[in-house]
Amino acid sequence: MGPISFEGMKGKIKRARLLADGSEIKVETPWMAYEYPDDAFITLAGAELPDDIDTVIELELAAD
Repeated sequence: MGPISFEGMKGKIKRARLLADGSEIKVETPWMAYEYPDDAFITLAGAELPDDIDTVIELELAAD
C-alpha cells in the first residue's frame, strides 16, 4: 500500500493514528509529492490494511 493522500490538507495534520490500537502513523511527504503540492500524506506500515473490513484513522489537526 502506498501513501494515502488528503487533498488540500498539507500542513494541517498534526498527528495520525489507528483508532483500533492507537499506533502512530507517519505523516510524511513521499517522493512524488511535487505533483500534489497542497496535499498531506500518511503511509501505513506493511502492504495491507490492518483490518480487512474497516480501518479507521484518527487525524489530529493543527490549530490555525
